[in-house]
Amino acid sequence: MKNNNVTKLIQASIFLALAMILQIIGRNFVQINPILIGPLISTIIFLTTYISGLSLGILIGILIPLLGILIGVVAGPFIPFVPVMILGNIILIITFGILMYKGRTFLYAGIALSSILRYLFMTFASQYLINIFNLNIPQKILQQVLMLLSTPQLINALIGGIIAIIIIEILNKRKLNFLKNLK
Repeated sequence: MKNNNVTKLIQASIFLALAMILQIIGRNFVQINPILIGPLISTIIFLTTYISGLSLGILIGILIPLLGILIGVVAGPFIPFVPVMILGNIILIITFGILMYKGRTFLYAGIALSSILRYLFMTFASQYLINIFNLNIPQKILQQVLMLLSTPQLINALIGGIIAIIIIEILNKRKLNFLKNLK
């Protein structure tokens, strides 16, 4: 049992390192960031949850935005929204985690439902945050931040989920048995 926990922790650590590398690449090559990096980060969150478990998935979902601040990926206007990002990730992970082992159909539904719930939460929570606090962010930048924390998050999560399912299926065909609980 202890060995299995260590293995899962190592897997989650590798996923976190990969997420940080992707974020650094996205920071340095701005033209590919929104198109490629967002879905790949979502893929990592889904795969970590599926392979390493719910608690480590949540940990990775918390650490990715926090470490994004430290490495300079999360820009100044986005920093007040990091709690919204973290809670959005937790909603995504818990919803997916509840459904992922209940069968193949639920795996797919878990991707869709978790992506939609995250999108709804992030969209409304971001707007609420602005209405409650005076963030002193220029209106033009604020509108851009709000736009990036809404529909693109849904698209990133759905694309990332599809990529995660493809990877899970490939790993299963390679006899790595990540789908052993699915029918």
